[in-house]
Amino acid sequence: GRFDEMAGIETTYVAFDGTGSATTASLGGQVSGQWGYTTVGACFGPFLGVSLSLVSVQLIPTGIAASLMATTPVLIIPVVVFSGKERVGLGGVLGAVLAVAGVALLFMG
Repeated sequence: GRFDEMAGIETTYVAFDGTGSATTASLGGQVSGQWGYTTVGACFGPFLGVSLSLVSVQLIPTGIAASLMATTPVLIIPVVVFSGKERVGLGGVLGAVLAVAGVALLFMG
């Protein structure tokens, strides 16, 4: 793929049941390296987030872009709740909504 050409390497995607079997395969020499979810998230999350933020500021008014970028806490709450990883109380939800409203008031008011 394009990544392989740019990096001058050859990669092959191998699907594993989880990180345990992937680690075992790596330690056993069956695969030469692995990109875990954390590695991929650390590389592409900040890159995509910052890049898209810069594009949004160029294409739409700054106040609207800042308000949309400030919605990240609100958008993460349903993901956390539905994944069952954490229980979010009313205070957490209200705090996230209040933070977004504050940013909107600063930039649009």
